[in-house]
Amino acid sequence: MRSSFITLIFLLFLIGCSEEKVIDKKEEIVQQEPVASENNQTAEAIIPVQEQVEEKPEIKIIEVGFKVEDNDMVLGNKESKVVVVEYFSPTCPHCAYYHSVIFPELKKKYMDTNKIAYVTREFIATKQDLDASILARCKGDINSFVQFHDIMLKQQDKWAYNNKYRELLTDIGQLGGITPEEYKKCLSNDKITEILVANTNFIAKNPKFIGTPSFFVNGVQTANYSVNTISAAIDKAIGEQ
Repeated sequence: MRSSFITLIFLLFLIGCSEEKVIDKKEEIVQQEPVASENNQTAEAIIPVQEQVEEKPEIKIIEVGFKVEDNDMVLGNKESKVVVVEYFSPTCPHCAYYHSVIFPELKKKYMDTNKIAYVTREFIATKQDLDASILARCKGDINSFVQFHDIMLKQQDKWAYNNKYRELLTDIGQLGGITPEEYKKCLSNDKITEILVANTNFIAKNPKFIGTPSFFVNGVQTANYSVNTISAAIDKAIGEQ
């Protein structure tokens, strides 16, 4: 199951949030230390591919850039010349804070008014990130994606570091209209996995990427994720059109 993911995901550097540094790509890939919660439960880290599989099946390579791609989940105006790309991880606490406090203001100002194309892409650092991201993309439409994205971030502390996270995600899926059987099929869907791998690998190769959440306005990374900083970058890009 998820053979595509098992092959490529171990190229990642297993970083969770904005303060963490991406490991130099020339160094050997190491296993991420488990992340402990208040209940001493841990996020299950990705194990290097050599320890999991002997064969390396061929994978379809999906091209990704800083423009709106066919597989992107987009809010606002898809045809806008100003494209904001957010990279997030479902288990990242800083991402949860951003979407709770900062994102609503930016959405009202720029997305609801169709001034920009806002793309949300996944950076997969743990198995929890993978399964949560697959659930969010399971139905394949933007409304479902936003719905699951929102509830998973709001309830992050309840499932992200729980040993029974798959069961908890299944319960969240049922609340959103995805049956356990449908979720199981999505977990085995190579197409979804390929999209997630492509999104992750693309940004992991960017030398300026230091973790999630990160934001790029027409390909230029913002200094931080405050309302003022992101707004200034967007306004500048709009003014240049």
